Amino acid sequence: MKVISLIGQKGGAGKSTVARVLASAAVLEGKRVLMLDCDPNKSTYSFYQKLMRNDPTSAESVTAFHCANTEEMERHIIEADETGNIDYCIIDTQGDLVNWVDDVIELSNRVIIPVKVSETDFTVQLETYKRYVALRDAVVDPSKLPPIMFLLNQIKPGVKYPASLRDLFDEIASHDRMLRFYLQERNVYNQTDQGILLGEYAKRVEATSVGKVMPKYMTQAMDEAKELLTAVEEVTVNG
Repeated sequence: MKVISLIGQKGGAGKSTVARVLASAAVLEGKRVLMLDCDPNKSTYSFYQKLMRNDPTSAESVTAFHCANTEEMERHIIEADETGNIDYCIIDTQGDLVNWVDDVIELSNRVIIPVKVSETDFTVQLETYKRYVALRDAVVDPSKLPPIMFLLNQIKPGVKYPASLRDLFDEIASHDRMLRFYLQERNVYNQTDQGILLGEYAKRVEATSVGKVMPKYMTQAMDEAKELLTAVEEVTVNG
């Protein structure tokens, strides 16, 4: 089982949306997913409750729990790993560096920090990365920590950014801990919050489209989701 955590002290960076996109990608690949929600707002756990009602087919491949503390999170990870039935555990955290974020990092195989093209977002999320660096410097064996990467998120396709934002984009994209992949802003990603994964949403869109043909934007969204999961898995170098 691979544990992928989404962290960041900046709220609104899209951690919960990225969690749903990753879960969608895994289910599209025929994998089973455990989602752990460590945010008091319970957005990911609420999504799972809606998923069971609105997309029961996908829900058969997904399990989710809300975790109030490190002990609950670790117990769910250990139990899932011991069953051998779960392929991915995706951990969604609150927009704050709570004390147990270090435990989230240490229990993970990959750590992702979503960041938008905003000077505020990037500055704040750099503080998140510094937390990882401090942990790396404090542990006995830093090689046992998971790789950590920034993910440029909610990039608007076809939008011409002003020069100031283009320069900022280049600065952010050049960071050596930046995934060589970015996630576009897509309405279909936001639609998953209604309790439906991309695969099932695509089937419903196809069934109601003219000629019952899969729209290109749905194919692109599903392909991008799978590319994101692959990009995350391929990260092997610690920060």
